[in-house]
This record gives sequence, C-alpha cells and structure tokens, in this order.
Amino acid sequence: MKIKNLVVFAVFATLAVSIMCPFSSATTTDGVITKLNELKAMIGDVVKNYPTILTYNTPRQENALYNKIDAVIKMVEGDYNYMGAIKKLENDIAPKLNICETARARAQSWLSDDPELRDVVEEFAGACQAKINDILTALQRLMNN
Repeated sequence: MKIKNLVVFAVFATLAVSIMCPFSSATTTDGVITKLNELKAMIGDVVKNYPTILTYNTPRQENALYNKIDAVIKMVEGDYNYMGAIKKLENDIAPKLNICETARARAQSWLSDDPELRDVVEEFAGACQAKINDILTALQRLMNN
C-alpha cells in the first residue's frame, strides 16, 4: 500500500512541477515555441502553394527564413534570451515578410511584387505580421515576469 501511495504521489508531484514550476520549459516559453513553429508551417504551406511568393537575391536565401526562425527558437528555448528574440523578430524576420511602401523598406522585404499575386501576398503578409505580433506580445510577457 505504501508503494502504491508513493507512486501516486510521485506522478502528482511531477505533474504539479511541470505545470507550476517557473523553471519548467512548458510554462517558461508561454507558447512562443509553438507559435514560432506555426509561423514556419504557415510560411511553408504558402510557399508550397505559391512558390514565387518569396523572392530571393540568392538561392542560399531559400532556407534563410526558416533558419532565422530556428535561431529565435534557440534564443527562447535554449538561452531564454527574450530580448534577443524580440530584436531578431522585429529587425530581421518581420521586415522580410512585410509589404513595404518605401524603397528602403522594400529592399528588406522578400515578398513578391508580382501583380498576379498581390491579393495572396497581402493576405500572407497580414497573417505573418499578426503571428509575429502575437509572438512579440508573448515574449514581452515573458520579459515582464
């Protein structure tokens, strides 16, 4: 009977620690990793259906966007470098997925300016920016805790 109670206690203690412990990765990242993976999946789905939606200066850039998102995941998950993740999102990822009005900003964007894709690009850019803003909000919450 004592062993059974000990096993039950161990299961509940493990569960309680994983739910409430501030150092547990399940609560520490506040869903940021999931949201970043959702952003990668969304980009992948759109690129699969519209291969020319992203324009690259060199073929090496094709995986660069995924690599940039993976770098943010590492900052959050491995280093808890929330400020670095915010800066990377704001300065390096968001501009590449944004419709830009100025020539300088346009030089940073990787979105196609093909008139035939205009509606798709606008919807895609809006969805990406909304997801990025959601991630930035979650990262700001993590920094304030």
